[in-house]
Amino acid sequence: MIGDVTFVIIGRNEGLHLARTFQSVLKITDKVIFVDSDSTDNSVEIAKSFAIQKIIRVSSTHGTAALSRSKGAEYVTTKYIQFLDGDETISQGWLEKAIRKLDDNKKIAGVHGYKKVYKKNDKDFFILSDKKDWEPDYLQGAVLINRAIYEYAGGMETRIFGEEERDLYVRVRSMGYQIWYIHELMASHYDWKEKKI
Repeated sequence: MIGDVTFVIIGRNEGLHLARTFQSVLKITDKVIFVDSDSTDNSVEIAKSFAIQKIIRVSSTHGTAALSRSKGAEYVTTKYIQFLDGDETISQGWLEKAIRKLDDNKKIAGVHGYKKVYKKNDKDFFILSDKKDWEPDYLQGAVLINRAIYEYAGGMETRIFGEEERDLYVRVRSMGYQIWYIHELMASHYDWKEKKI
């Protein structure tokens, strides 16, 4: 059920894309936690304008995506966490298929799908995907994951910069749980920043 999911959205200076991120998620649920990492733009104001349930500001000289995801996850009480970045939108219909995969096999800790990637504008994209459902040797930053297993594995390692998903993947697999790729559109990634003049 959708009510079993809380979104943890992270971002730093994602004001250019954040509104569309929130719009896509709020069509599905209002269980949203936004973790802002020392933004100097209007990210927090945008989150407030969407009445996001929980807004957390992380200030650190060594801030990482792992730290932000970890801080957000601490406030999740639902069965599942859907991690998402502030420059991504969630695909409608993704959660139903992803939840079904997790509910049907208790050995599966997390699932992720494929993305549309927009590098220059919001019209031209390419697909970043595998070809079929399988147990991959990687974990994406955007993933639907069982909260209890995530916590049992120790959550995100906040002391490393980069490869935090790989680190979590290895620990989850070492406990006998699986990570699955589902060949379904999970998210769109708007991978460009506002040009500074």
